[in-house]
Amino acid sequence: MRIPVRVTRGLGKGGKFVSMPIYKEIFEKILGKEPFPGTLNLEADEKGAVAVGNHFMKHGKLYDGLVLDGKKMGAIETVEARLWIGNERRDVVLVRPALTVHRKSTIEVISDIYLREEFGLQDGSELELEVKE
Repeated sequence: MRIPVRVTRGLGKGGKFVSMPIYKEIFEKILGKEPFPGTLNLEADEKGAVAVGNHFMKHGKLYDGLVLDGKKMGAIETVEARLWIGNERRDVVLVRPALTVHRKSTIEVISDIYLREEFGLQDGSELELEVKE
């Protein structure tokens, strides 16, 4: 199922989060490559947000009990997806941190490349996110 989404500005904290060794290892294992140190935030309408939520429920993987340097880290849930930018397709990881201030309609995307730069994306750019039903 393809969901229309729009690029939206994030909080600027994704790079720190993705770069932490405990999380970086998880994303690298899923992507098969080193992740870009940051996230691309997307906004979906209500129907799209429900579809992404269902995708997480059916196919997501929870990582809990993570410890870094003796400190308990926040849990995350991940799921694989595809991002369509025009006719270009990128395999990506969607992540839902347990500790977040984002709305349910905000989708955080992790890739092995800086998607904004590679595809000239700006806030408001329209894309499609492909998830399993």
